[in-house]
Amino acid sequence: MDVSGIEQLSICIRYIKHVNGAKICEEFLGFCPLAKQDAASITEAILSQLEKWGLEIDYLRGQGYDGASAMSGHVSGVQQRMKELQPRALFTHCRSHALNLVVHGCSDIPFIRNTMATIENIAVFFSASAVRKHMLQEEPKGSKETQKESVKRKTGGIPLMSDTRWGSRGKTVGAFLDHFKSAHSALTYLESRTSSNSNKANNLRHSMESFDTIVTAVTTNKILGYIQLLTKELQSPNIDLMTAYKEAREVAQVISTLRNEEGFCDIYAVKRTGQHHRCGSIKKSELPIGSKTERTYLHSQSKNTTDSICSTLLLTM
Repeated sequence: MDVSGIEQLSICIRYIKHVNGAKICEEFLGFCPLAKQDAASITEAILSQLEKWGLEIDYLRGQGYDGASAMSGHVSGVQQRMKELQPRALFTHCRSHALNLVVHGCSDIPFIRNTMATIENIAVFFSASAVRKHMLQEEPKGSKETQKESVKRKTGGIPLMSDTRWGSRGKTVGAFLDHFKSAHSALTYLESRTSSNSNKANNLRHSMESFDTIVTAVTTNKILGYIQLLTKELQSPNIDLMTAYKEAREVAQVISTLRNEEGFCDIYAVKRTGQHHRCGSIKKSELPIGSKTERTYLHSQSKNTTDSICSTLLLTM
């Protein structure tokens, strides 16, 4: 749906160009407004656009959509209607969309759901005011290269999360960790002032101080980093089936290593000390770690959270 509220169907094609050998090309042809979103209307819109652009359906050899029943239904979905016109047009569920559904499944884990809600609320809170957004900015420190990278990450604030593209949420989670210290300081300052936002700032500060939030944010940020790279690969114009399968298997293997003790200890060390390029602002003294009994409990809780996230991804990838 565009900003005017009209549903738009985007149409892209992949084809082979024979110039000094065969070359796979991908082109975006344009948008097509949809009055209705049922399979018959969408099929008619696609055929109408193909005819308008002079593309004959006789040469159609494949079609790819998301997993919505109107698009991928095997009885009367768009893909079946197109196959009835051209049997050689084999349907493939968009692998990038399928991966997004896998990641979205992690929202069933309470820690993930609560942490994402906390980060989203913090992002909305600071984005709603230019003054509050400016409070997130920090003076970059370190070498010139480090300063450039710090400025690049920190000048954009904390971007709002996408409701549908879960793979892209890694950017928001990463920005939250980058701005952790400045956001915490800003919320502490705002709650001390007498204003309508004092109570909200207090609630947000307590939420981000939760060890569960920090555990989940760091773990999710690490895993979504791998997912984002895979998503970009799957959306590459030059991707092929074998490469896509190989890349997906490699990411699954990397995630599976996070479930062993060594992989988890690396993540847990980041959560406790903040020694990570995406959460360098979190200091050990800021984390709620107290007695030995409490540390043991938090270590166990953190391990369970990490295992739950990894298991959910591995079971559905």
